[in-house]
Amino acid sequence: MQKKMLIPISSPWEKHHRKQLILNLADEFKNFVDIYVIDRPYDILTYFLRKTVTKNYYRNTPGLNKVKENLYVLGISQVFHEHISSLNVMFDYINKNYVKTEIKKFISDVDIIWISEPNHRFYFDIFYNSIKIYEIYDEYLLRPNGKLRNAKIVSNDQQICDEADIIFYTSPKILQRRQKYSEKMFFINNGVDYSLFNANNENENKVILKIDNKKRNIIFVGNIGEFIEINAFFEILNEDNNHLYIIGNYELPMKNYILKLKSYNNCTYLGYIDHNKLKYYLQKMDIGVIPFKENNEFVEAINPLKFYEYLACGLPVVSLDLPIYNNLPEGLVYRYKKFSEINDLIKIAFDEKAKYIDFRKKYAQKNDWKNIAKAILSIFREKGII
Repeated sequence: MQKKMLIPISSPWEKHHRKQLILNLADEFKNFVDIYVIDRPYDILTYFLRKTVTKNYYRNTPGLNKVKENLYVLGISQVFHEHISSLNVMFDYINKNYVKTEIKKFISDVDIIWISEPNHRFYFDIFYNSIKIYEIYDEYLLRPNGKLRNAKIVSNDQQICDEADIIFYTSPKILQRRQKYSEKMFFINNGVDYSLFNANNENENKVILKIDNKKRNIIFVGNIGEFIEINAFFEILNEDNNHLYIIGNYELPMKNYILKLKSYNNCTYLGYIDHNKLKYYLQKMDIGVIPFKENNEFVEAINPLKFYEYLACGLPVVSLDLPIYNNLPEGLVYRYKKFSEINDLIKIAFDEKAKYIDFRKKYAQKNDWKNIAKAILSIFREKGII
């Protein structure tokens, strides 16, 4: 008999950054488990305030929507956003019971509950008899600026770790903060949809992007926020032989920096690009960069998805040194301690671009989401869950 696994997510399903992992889990678990993803719920309070307080209002597709044979996306509502309900016991009680009623309309029993957000602890209360999985893919105890998050988040994280049957983590720094739970913690790497990024560039001509092949064409993909070292971009641009391409949104406090970046002749800011089209840009580049903030504990716990996406396109990666890179073979990532060193490494990576192309792609293929899902299936079997 098929078991049922519930996975609440806090971002819209269509743009969920770990969507490929869930799709591959569904493939690997198809003979054992039906997966129900709870799409980011729409907030009733936000609905009533949307014309006054907020202009950004997300509405999911309500009801149970089939994605594939054993994968469904459930669109429900909640009274308050988790950040609000977590601040007040009464709000939390109201929200928890409302969400429970919404879910029970479509799913009566759940065998496995998988959460990846401290504010989702209430799902453990709703499904207290279920096997409990906690996935930690960022250091939830810290803000992106490296400062400790509020006491409620810290408390939730500890309670979840206490109650969880399995804890998945993606970086050694995450394990370090939770050593007392090490016996039930399992490392799972981040990954990439290798077939997507390594596919033949049949639509290359549809991407209108002027490339100067006489320059070192460098790309950054990702959200530009407070954990990005913006000065590393300016350092890159100070070299006339570099051309920097930036793909991604930016947080409002970074607006003036973006305007300054756009003023450089050797910088092209492309804004948001659909994830399925990234390969058409990456495959035109020479180097991928990951310029995170130095001396930031949140950053030290990151296992960057973009690292594997760059490699899948054969690009050498120039990055701030991160613990996750320890013991990696040469040719994959060129690590710096201070952003002032970035151009020296860009030159080395550029010279060695062709030398390790196949090796980079093979490493990315090894970390395809399909293989990550297989590893998770093995852990489930080892623990007797399926």
